[in-house]
Amino acid sequence: MRHGRFAIAFLAAVLLSRNAAMPAEPCATASEQAALRSRAVQTDLMLAALNCDERARYNLFVQEFGQPLAVQGAGMKAYFQRAHGAAAIEEMNAFVTRLANMASQRYIEEPSRFCAAAKEQLTELLAMKPADYPAFVARQVVAPSPDVKACPKTATDP
Repeated sequence: MRHGRFAIAFLAAVLLSRNAAMPAEPCATASEQAALRSRAVQTDLMLAALNCDERARYNLFVQEFGQPLAVQGAGMKAYFQRAHGAAAIEEMNAFVTRLANMASQRYIEEPSRFCAAAKEQLTELLAMKPADYPAFVARQVVAPSPDVKACPKTATDP
């Protein structure tokens, strides 16, 4: 009987310590969410380049906005590295694939609406300065980032 209680207590301690040692589910900070949103916008525009006859304007966008796209890309990579460690590249590739699949689904469901929205975005982007790109991304309505939870806001968040 005494050994039985000891075994139960030991098992409970092991299970509790395993749960305590497990990392919390990763979340994206506000700046990381901005980087993920940027990738969602860019994915929509890439799809528009291919399906909405917008290759030339998309290529111009990428050339003109290379610096802010690189900054946002680095932010996305940093999020996946922080959140997923050794699995960062695999998780980031899966995320980008899910974004592309979601964009493709929206295009398939309403191609004229999708293309009109992308054409409008490219027109607006090509009329602005690259420094204004983060504000542009913040104004866009994008689908929630698949499988990414937002971190709770703190008093120091903007």
